[in-house]
Amino acid sequence: MQQLSEALARFVQQQNLYNEAYGLFQDHDIRLRAEIITDCWDSRIPVSPELEYLYSHFEMIDANLSLC
Repeated sequence: MQQLSEALARFVQQQNLYNEAYGLFQDHDIRLRAEIITDCWDSRIPVSPELEYLYSHFEMIDANLSLC
């Protein structure tokens, strides 16, 4: 799991740098969650251990999202 954690951290860092450099997905970031969660997907859908780790440890932030 350590290798997966390090690979995902590098991926997120590169993705955010790419977005900044090319203006894609402005105000969207993938960030490490403050707390690990385990119920962020529908349990009826099989999820690989890698995706389970990604979903439970990272979140996508949309600064322009309006929940009203």
